[in-house]
Amino acid sequence: MAGSSRTPQGASEASSPPPETSIENIGVVRFRLHQSRLMSQSPWFEALFKKHTKTTSTTGSVVGGCDVEEEDYNGDDEDEDDEEEDDSADIDDVTVESSEGQDIFILDSTGITIEDFLALLVAIDNAITYYHNDPGFQTVACIFRAVSTLNFPAMIEFAKLYVENEFPDDVESVSRDRLDHAAEAVTQGCDCNTPLILKRAFYKLAQKEEEEDDGYGMAWNGKHGNDEDSAEEDENEDGRDEFTRLMAAWISVLDMEPLGACASTCKASSAPAELFRSTGPPGGVHLIHQYQFDPIYGIQKLIEVDWVKWGYCAGCAKRRKNDLKGGG
Repeated sequence: MAGSSRTPQGASEASSPPPETSIENIGVVRFRLHQSRLMSQSPWFEALFKKHTKTTSTTGSVVGGCDVEEEDYNGDDEDEDDEEEDDSADIDDVTVESSEGQDIFILDSTGITIEDFLALLVAIDNAITYYHNDPGFQTVACIFRAVSTLNFPAMIEFAKLYVENEFPDDVESVSRDRLDHAAEAVTQGCDCNTPLILKRAFYKLAQKEEEEDDGYGMAWNGKHGNDEDSAEEDENEDGRDEFTRLMAAWISVLDMEPLGACASTCKASSAPAELFRSTGPPGGVHLIHQYQFDPIYGIQKLIEVDWVKWGYCAGCAKRRKNDLKGGG
């Protein structure tokens, strides 16, 4: 377990070294951890311990909190405009107690849970293992919440890359495969400053609603039998809202404006909706109905369409594909 009470070999004998270990308290659970290890990986813990050291060296005793000079870390850098938004907790809210000469840092004010903190400690010891063996989305979600709250930059990069790979933003990688944890990914995207995962997460949430249409009336009307279903009800409500947006998005695709023909025989002068309703290749009516609730996958299919067979010239076919890719 990360931060065990093992004494690191080759420890520095510098003057006034920080205490080798401290106790981090969350709820009713206490963790005895190496301060140096936490400080080396988390600017948040480094600032917390330094502020406490200054406080005790000034007062000679432990005070209720770690409030000292405001120039110390408070969750923001001086260069705010050049930095990404900092989601870490405020160290000024952390209180410190002492028991038998041992500092006890009460982390309840950070909002971190025991489960998330445990996932972080395991990850610190298993970072390389996780590179080769997928820890799973739920584990990474716990890690992401913890490292965002306590500012572990390297771990933030790992967790962010993982969730963005699970819920990629690009249209080219879209598929009909079902992804679990879509609702949790939506929360993750909002709470941990990872907006790129929201598009795919909302899409998969709505796709789940389409596949489970037997539950629409019950879920959308709030008629679940007991409180245990409240989380599922909230998830279905999110799916309904996004489901409506996806339908509207598909309609907007069908209503694309004509490009303006470059030659008299080029059909780019006609609205695509007219072609979609034709019986020509690749079957417009089929496309309209098949992807009415699945516009992201439908757009990908339209990108793959041979627009020349629809009567477009090569130049206009390329323009239409670029428009659908968002690069027009």
